Amino acid sequence: MEEFLKTEAMTGNLFNKATGDVAFPPNNRTNWDGMWPKPLKEYIRDVTLAPLNWTPGSCLVAFPSDEHFGLHSSHFSET
Repeated sequence: MEEFLKTEAMTGNLFNKATGDVAFPPNNRTNWDGMWPKPLKEYIRDVTLAPLNWTPGSCLVAFPSDEHFGLHSSHFSET
């Protein structure tokens, strides 16, 4: 999570879904080890689309690298 927050959130790549404004993590914190997670969870909810019924233990998401994206394009078509 820390790497994601440093590379995506702190560089201005995440936007609040409701306002469209760039959104940074609470208190610009990137290391949440040992911290109360509620503010981080609320932030992630505000800047991402995660279905409420998603159970990560039974359904994981994977993103192909740019190099391999074309090989899997049929999986992403909406036909």
